[in-house]
Amino acid sequence: MAETLGTVASVIQLVDTALKAKEYIQGFVHAPQEQRKLLSEMADLRPLLDELRDRIASSPSSVILERMMSPLADFKATMEQFTNKLGRQDGPLSKFSNRLMWTMWNKKEAQEYLSKFEQFKSLLNSWLLLDLWDIGQQHRRNQGAVLRSIKDVANTVNSSITSISHGISEQQQQMNSVRERVENMTDVVNTMNCGVTHIGDDQRHQMKAAERVQILDWLSPINFFLRKTDISRMRQPGTGGWLLEDPRFQEWVSGSGRTLWCRGIPGAGKTILASMIVDHLSADSEHKDIGVACMYLNHKEEDTQTPTYLISALWRQLVLGRDLGSLPKKLYQQHFEKGTTPSLEEVDGILRDTIAKFSKVYIIVDAIDEYPELQRRILLRRLTAMGPTVNLMITSRPHIPTDPFSFPNIQTLEIRATAEDLRRYVDAHIDMSPRLSKHVQNRPQLQADIHSKINSTVDGMFLLAKLHIESLSTKSTIKAVRDALENLPKDLIDSYDIAIK
Repeated sequence: MAETLGTVASVIQLVDTALKAKEYIQGFVHAPQEQRKLLSEMADLRPLLDELRDRIASSPSSVILERMMSPLADFKATMEQFTNKLGRQDGPLSKFSNRLMWTMWNKKEAQEYLSKFEQFKSLLNSWLLLDLWDIGQQHRRNQGAVLRSIKDVANTVNSSITSISHGISEQQQQMNSVRERVENMTDVVNTMNCGVTHIGDDQRHQMKAAERVQILDWLSPINFFLRKTDISRMRQPGTGGWLLEDPRFQEWVSGSGRTLWCRGIPGAGKTILASMIVDHLSADSEHKDIGVACMYLNHKEEDTQTPTYLISALWRQLVLGRDLGSLPKKLYQQHFEKGTTPSLEEVDGILRDTIAKFSKVYIIVDAIDEYPELQRRILLRRLTAMGPTVNLMITSRPHIPTDPFSFPNIQTLEIRATAEDLRRYVDAHIDMSPRLSKHVQNRPQLQADIHSKINSTVDGMFLLAKLHIESLSTKSTIKAVRDALENLPKDLIDSYDIAIK
């Protein structure tokens, strides 16, 4: 009995040692499933072992104890291997090291230990469920009379134990198989539920997105995002830097409630520079509570570019990536089914409501000279009344006056193509032209001559420089290029005639 009790005590000690693993992996949510099951099985074994120890202490038959010794010894060896495998370490990095070793276990090896634990637990249950312990007490009271009977019973029971153990092991395996299937089915059901939830979320998101696009297109048919993108592609990188460095522009950017009116002759590059400013402000305003919006006016589109649509086009840009708010949705519900459109007052109201959500808003209006005078007055009066957080930048030809309007803190600035910008522009087009790039490679001086002639004739007009370089790009010989340089047209009309021919 003492030897059996010692073995049970050793097993209990080993189980306690292994259970300490819970202390240093507690909260370790990434522990593999097999390892968590191992600790769960050991926790179940602990009270069973205590009960076995107590019953052995009550002195059952020595024959029964002998039958228990072999399975107990085997399980003791298993627990020794298991605790050695855990290899718990101490020290400042022990927590990390123990977790690391725990996760590096071989999955197959963990499953083998799990199977052994489950088999021994089944055997323990079979020992404790039998009435042999009461028989052991009876053996002590009636030692001489029933000795042989107990031995016979013990032999029979031990045979039964072995048979039951095998049966329980098989049942346990079947139960494990069923449990695993149920877990797999549960995972499938959970996955399907998650999928249904995601599908529902996606559908709701798509419906909201579709509703948003419908409101945007209905309230703001003009989309200046596309126009700005096309213009930005035409700008040569590096050009326009002089405007960003101009003190008047910097004062306009840093202030609030200011107006910067940029005047320039036709073809000076006002539209290109306006798009550059939009890009510059948008990049600088990213992740800040600052809004940027623009409009490109065109006399050919005056029928569609009404003040109402232009104001709503500004609103459309400012709500990019933001919630539309309740006012646009309310307007949509009021007008859409009736087939009516919102008034200028209603659109002005949603723009003001949106502007109020920013600390500052920049509005860039390009080519105000191309807008009819009556509508121009209506549009500019609305823009100048948007409030002290709005900065206006307007481009126009030189003849458009500013007097009729009360622009806040207005400054004017002249737009011209600088020599440096023209040089960058011409060099870029020479590189893109197969003929001109070949001519310049054979005659390097030719590139300097092209710069000199174009700068002396364009008078600050990008458009005229564009027409010149496009005309030179058609020349198949160096002589033809030089002849064309000597006869460059002096104005746009002559350049257009040559282009048409």
